[in-house]
Amino acid sequence: MFIIFLQLIIQTNTEVIQILTRQEAILDVFSQSGIILEQKLTEQQFCKIIQQQLVANNIDDNSIALIDSYNDDNFSQDFEYGSYKGKIGKIIKFVQVQQGIFILRDDGQLYYLRIQDTKFIQQATFKLNINEVSLQSNVFIEYFDDQNSVLIIVDGETLALDLEFDDEDVYIKQYKVYEQWQIQHINSIATASNLIIVAMNIGIKMFEFVNHQLNEIFIDTQMLGRIQDIKVFKQINNDNYFIYLLDEQCGVSQYIYNIGRSVILQFNSQMGQIPYPGEILDVHGDILMIAQNQTLFEFRIDYIKNSYELIKKHDLETDIIDIQLTDTFAIIIGRNGHQILFHSIPSTFSQFEWMNQLVIPNLKQLDILSLNLNFYKNRNQNKTIQNIIVGITQHKFFFSKIELQQSYIECYSDNISSEIVLEYQQKSTYCKSNLKNKICQQNKVYTIQFVDPKAFGGGKEAYLLILILYVISIAFFLIFLGTLIFLYRRYHRIPKRIELDDKEEQPYTNTVRHMKMASSKNIIYLSKTDQTPISGVQEQVNEQLNNNNIPITQENQDISPMASEMR
Repeated sequence: MFIIFLQLIIQTNTEVIQILTRQEAILDVFSQSGIILEQKLTEQQFCKIIQQQLVANNIDDNSIALIDSYNDDNFSQDFEYGSYKGKIGKIIKFVQVQQGIFILRDDGQLYYLRIQDTKFIQQATFKLNINEVSLQSNVFIEYFDDQNSVLIIVDGETLALDLEFDDEDVYIKQYKVYEQWQIQHINSIATASNLIIVAMNIGIKMFEFVNHQLNEIFIDTQMLGRIQDIKVFKQINNDNYFIYLLDEQCGVSQYIYNIGRSVILQFNSQMGQIPYPGEILDVHGDILMIAQNQTLFEFRIDYIKNSYELIKKHDLETDIIDIQLTDTFAIIIGRNGHQILFHSIPSTFSQFEWMNQLVIPNLKQLDILSLNLNFYKNRNQNKTIQNIIVGITQHKFFFSKIELQQSYIECYSDNISSEIVLEYQQKSTYCKSNLKNKICQQNKVYTIQFVDPKAFGGGKEAYLLILILYVISIAFFLIFLGTLIFLYRRYHRIPKRIELDDKEEQPYTNTVRHMKMASSKNIIYLSKTDQTPISGVQEQVNEQLNNNNIPITQENQDISPMASEMR
């Protein structure tokens, strides 16, 4: 039985918490409590408890359409006179492999989606050598991690695929398997290493999958019966596989298979049979669940003592067609709706299961992401990966992370009030001491008061503070605006100044300069390329005049500008 340790924490908030009227306010958030088992609030006229919820986020955003005719552009091409003339295909099954997922369509197309940085990318497409008519009935796909192979079982056909991965692509080789099945007789299939176990109405069949062939193994007569479902759990630290067979009339039997010791399953006679018949079961660690119509039985398995214990009975509102277990919660796939609920909760506590609805229209298959990448060996390093679900609808593949939305207290009032005292009580699975199986009880007291927005925070003092902040903000804005205007005007004049300087230098940058002396008919040309200093020009002129032997008088004196004037 459950041993419950109780730890009591009492916290009193003596300060009055003022809340504005006509505005929803969060009084407190309980994010460090683990799973909250029970909550009570004394005053619920103005405040209420918003409970924890397990939700799947962004399913629509994280989906990939794999049926071409489902896209709007392709659909409109075959839509005439109010009806669709083409064929809309559908997705059948998927299986997890190394680094991604294989998804099978009803036309024999096999898609490979590779996971990359928490996203799935469609990387390759293959056409299987398989009869498309056989894909219209039930299909089973199993992955063998040790051999890196996939086995596809359809009505009348069995196909084996060898997989080869590299950094850029994936390659497959197809092999026909001799073994053929009447698919309507198969209820469930599970694998343990290279062993494949088939649950049927007449019992089970076991095969060893080696070299693309299925070699049948002799079975014990104790395993005969109407086996509805079969699940396998492997322990982390050894090679033992625990195989659970669900009989429609007798209940659950546990068998043990050890790699290398024997190919025969050994019935665990010490545990005996769990006398709870049903149609669906699932096992994860020490938690076993059996579904019977709309009832779910939850058990804890003790692998050391070889015993079991009924923890809780869940009554749901839909027929159960599948169960997916994780470390902390279970996803229940129903015929008319799906739910997420916590497991391992003592039966003395009620759970608001109806609040954890999982809405996925046209859901066909759902699984917990593992990718078979040495998942069991690295389980401690990959705890968060179990919070990711992958699945298919008729036309899309999707993935999503299951997250726990924390509980909080929300308050609202239209009118002001006097001081109100609230008493809150909570029982949860997590305490600061973090002892095993401890139930933590926490009591908190709040004093609240609903006030008008005008009087909030001290009346005139608050308005004065707001006014001062407003004035300071305007002042900073004006200073900033003035700085921008000053910088704009300053740097906006620079192009004009540069243009003026160019005009002033224009007389000195002509290609050829003409200088004519008053007493001479000769013109002296000074090229731009002439590197003679301007101060030497006058000397050249004087030398030219001396050569002409013409005296300089007042009448014929040189009136051209001197070098000093040219500057």
